[in-house]
Amino acid sequence: MARFKVLAAGVMALTACAPAGGAGVSAPVTAMTDANVAAVAHASNVDEIQTSQVAMQRSRNAQVRQFAQQMITEHQAADQQMRQMLQAKGMTIQPDASAQATAATVSNLGRRTGMDFDRAYMMHQVQAHRWTLTTLDRTLIPSASDPELKALLSTRVRPAVAMHLETAERIHAALGGTNP
Repeated sequence: MARFKVLAAGVMALTACAPAGGAGVSAPVTAMTDANVAAVAHASNVDEIQTSQVAMQRSRNAQVRQFAQQMITEHQAADQQMRQMLQAKGMTIQPDASAQATAATVSNLGRRTGMDFDRAYMMHQVQAHRWTLTTLDRTLIPSASDPELKALLSTRVRPAVAMHLETAERIHAALGGTNP
């Protein structure tokens, strides 16, 4: 959860977002740059990859391991695609402040075992994908000015995140966890 607070603080510092509240939520008043948008998307990918690598080491549950491998494969591919697109445009991803939060999550997960690990990992996946989906909808997609970056986020990344969220919720519930 710390990762989301760090990323949210960064997003909020870079934007003057309209208040949350469902219908009528508008795009940010002051848009992020494409480099900022890419940095947030990259941080999300890195978190998914690193926490899922821990799951591949610690989990013995077939569903959790299959999901973790999918997260590693798909988030590496998405990050690589975004990097190549940005590189072709002469842009680079700027580092952000979420590395410490991801390291703390990885450390927390690394101390868990068995069903406790599986539930904690899947809860993290539910929370991470919910946060990412909301951030895509409210901030990243509306802020992207480059048409190719906007298309990547809206037509490839967003549907994948929504599907990952649905799968994570299903697996977490099957493990006896309650989805917030």
